[in-house]
Amino acid sequence: MNCTVIDAATGLSAPLVPLLDLKRHRVLPLPSPPPPRAATVAALTAVALNVPLLLQIGGWEANDVVWLAMPALAATVTMVLVSGFGPALARALALLDIERRVGRPLVTSRLEELQAMRRGFWWSRWLARANDTP
Repeated sequence: MNCTVIDAATGLSAPLVPLLDLKRHRVLPLPSPPPPRAATVAALTAVALNVPLLLQIGGWEANDVVWLAMPALAATVTMVLVSGFGPALARALALLDIERRVGRPLVTSRLEELQAMRRGFWWSRWLARANDTP
């Protein structure tokens, strides 16, 4: 059972609508995430710096901390991969599927800017000649 919400105007799933301009076959840049608040960073830093002290006060030794640190590290790595890498991979696969359905490759919305930067680079002609020679 497919539970994705489809936008009636474009025929795309709802999370992909702000990322694509199908009329011009362009991928729009992602909106930047909000920066972390200073209070959150300060609280996490205080917890991270005080945990070893609290464990020492509680009678834990260095070898005992490994049994806490390894699962915490594994949980942190898993959370980072799921929250960062997972959605990016899903977007990339969805965009590849859309390219296959449309039959035309999607380009970035900043392609003209990149091409102008490439043409304005003063070594670009020399690098192009160096790549042409076998």
